[in-house]
Amino acid sequence: MLDVFIKIIPLFVLTILGFVLQKITSKAIDIAVLGKLSLYLLTPSVMFLGAYNAPLNIQYLIIPIIIFILLSSTTILLVFILEKFFPHISHVGPSFVSATSNVGYFGLPLILSLYGEENLSLIVLGIMGFGLAENTVGAFFMARGNYGVKKALQTTIKLPNLWAFLLGVILNFSNITLPSQLITVFQQLKITYTTIGMILIGVSFAGLQSTKINWKKVMEILMVKHIWQPLWFFLVIPLFMLILPAVDPIQQKILLIQSFCPVAGNTIVFAAVFKQKTNDIVTALLISTILAFITIPLLIAHLR
Repeated sequence: MLDVFIKIIPLFVLTILGFVLQKITSKAIDIAVLGKLSLYLLTPSVMFLGAYNAPLNIQYLIIPIIIFILLSSTTILLVFILEKFFPHISHVGPSFVSATSNVGYFGLPLILSLYGEENLSLIVLGIMGFGLAENTVGAFFMARGNYGVKKALQTTIKLPNLWAFLLGVILNFSNITLPSQLITVFQQLKITYTTIGMILIGVSFAGLQSTKINWKKVMEILMVKHIWQPLWFFLVIPLFMLILPAVDPIQQKILLIQSFCPVAGNTIVFAAVFKQKTNDIVTALLISTILAFITIPLLIAHLR
C-alpha cells in the first residue's frame, strides 16, 4: 500500500503548488479562467485522443456507453429522490457529483502508475464514460441551477467535449491517421490537463472561506460521491464484465478505482463557469481528496 501513496505524491505536490501560488501572488488567480481553459480546450483534447486511440473492438467501445448509462440513470434517480423528499433545497452539487468523478486529474496518472501505459486505452475508456455523463447529464443539472430547462439544454449542447469524443470515434472507425505532430500536441495537452487540474484544485483550496461553509450541503456531496456512486459500480460493473467476457479483467479493477476517485475538480470548473457558489464544493472536494488518499490504497490492496 505504501507504493500507492508514493505514486499519489506528485498529485499532492501539484495541489500544494496551486495553493501556494494563490497565497503568494499579489493578484488572485482567476478560477473561472483556468476553468474555461480546462473545459473548452484541455478536457476536449483528452476526450478526443482517448476516442481516437480506443481499441476498435466493439466490446471495448461499449464500455463508455455502459458507464454513461449507469451514471446518467443513477443521477436522474438521485435527483428524483432528492426533489421528492427535499424539494426546497438546491441539489445542484450532489446531482453533478453523482454524474462524474476525478478520473482525469487524479485518476489518470494514478492508475497509469499502477497498470502502465500499455493499459492507457482501458483507463481512457472509463474516463470517456465519466466524461460523457459529466458533460451531458451533469452539465445539465449544473446549468439548471441558473437556467430553465430549455436554456440548460442549449448550454449543455454547446459544450465541446461530447463533440470532441464523437469526432475521435468517427476518425477511429474511418481509419483516418492524423499527422504524428498533431498527435504529439494532443498528448502534451493531456499532460497539461492533469497539471492544470490539480493546480486548480489547490487554487480553490486557497480561496476557501471556512466561516461560510454549509456543512449539510458538504455532507450531501460526500455521501453521494463516496457511498452512492461506488455502491452502484460494485453492484453493476461485475455483471457487465460477465456479459463481456472478452474484455480484459483489468478493466473491472480500473472502473472500480475510478468510482472511488474523489469529487471531480471539474465540479469547481462547471460551478465557476455557470456562476454557482463554490465554497461548499471546494470544502467537499478537499475532504473527498483526503478520503481518497485513504480509501483508494485500501481498495487497491483488496483488488490485488
